Amino acid sequence: MKRTTITFAPLFAVISASFLCSGVLGQIVAEHQGSNVPDDGEQTTRWVREAAPSGVIEGPAGDEKTPAWRIEQFQEGGPMAYDFVPSEEQHQAAEERGWKLSVKLRVDEEGIGPNFCVCAYYAAPEQDIQYTLSFGATAKGEPIVALNTDAADADQKFVVTGGTRSEFHLYELIYDPVVKLAKLVIDGKEFAEGIRPDSNPNKVSRIGWGSRHTHATGAGEYNLVRFEILD
Repeated sequence: MKRTTITFAPLFAVISASFLCSGVLGQIVAEHQGSNVPDDGEQTTRWVREAAPSGVIEGPAGDEKTPAWRIEQFQEGGPMAYDFVPSEEQHQAAEERGWKLSVKLRVDEEGIGPNFCVCAYYAAPEQDIQYTLSFGATAKGEPIVALNTDAADADQKFVVTGGTRSEFHLYELIYDPVVKLAKLVIDGKEFAEGIRPDSNPNKVSRIGWGSRHTHATGAGEYNLVRFEILD
């Protein structure tokens, strides 16, 4: 497994709950912040909840400094995720200008995943790409992030050495439209570059986060999920 050591600085911020959906260049397309209910029904365009029939609980978490929304899959039976479907115009602008998927979270326990019970993702049908960030923690409590769908691929799996799963960490996946590859930045420090996308044979269109596994367990507390098109 590839290991990289980085030095952490506190990443606490008091943020209010909001959801934004806007046009294209230089805009936030979809965002979740803090402990607000992701599909509260008060927004014209909002996250759509894909609810599991059983085995998943969710609700506010974190504290005053770092409020969050917790999704816990405690037994087989998921998925339980929140999705937003971008427009064709937004997908095209993201491909031409580049995009960034930001996720600030913490994983609830040691020795789990990454198994897609805690994840965030972007899929564009016409561009035939999918990117997935899946999160877990070692038995020592060090955060793990896996890229794309093959979490067993050693070259695509990274242990955040020196970090702890009890702290919130900011993960940013940034897509470069020139080389058509992405890089991974964790807490402001670059971890990996040249990250290839998966193909998208089912032509899925979505930005999302939560649990997308039906046969595993895990819990994550999401302080921030944001997808934005770059200038």
